[in-house]
Amino acid sequence: MTQVNFTVPGDDKEFFKCVQFILEQECRKNKNGTLDDGYVNDPNDPGGETKYGISKRAYPTLDIKELSLSDALSLYYRDYWILAKSLKFPLNLCVFDCAVNQGTKRAAQFLLAAKDDYTKFNYQREQHYLAILEGKFKNNPNRERYRKSWFRRLNDLKKFIEICETSS
Repeated sequence: MTQVNFTVPGDDKEFFKCVQFILEQECRKNKNGTLDDGYVNDPNDPGGETKYGISKRAYPTLDIKELSLSDALSLYYRDYWILAKSLKFPLNLCVFDCAVNQGTKRAAQFLLAAKDDYTKFNYQREQHYLAILEGKFKNNPNRERYRKSWFRRLNDLKKFIEICETSS
């Protein structure tokens, strides 16, 4: 089993603001308003076993069930945030969320096409989801079952951005 040997710099305020959104999407909310670890092992999910949004497919040597929040944050920072780190909010959040949800390669493609415009970036994401639903990608036979969550995530992203922009 692989260990995570990396820590998140405590002074990266942008990362912590953006990862808050990621964890709200990836983990379930408890009745008292706190988040659980989001552990799932859905045989129909192409990511496989997942905790804090970190999937077995992406990290096959990790013991996902035993993954700590600290290690999940380290992985997010090291492997996903790096693509978004130099960007300004809200584009950094959009790229980070896309990297987590749709992969870093796809996030990089969308960023190139969007030319630093987060609304264009999110449009690229939406169009990709629609292409999956239309069957243009054969690698996702369970695509229809994720329709609601994909588009809810994009709507939640827009709301989060509005809240952050109005509170700053």
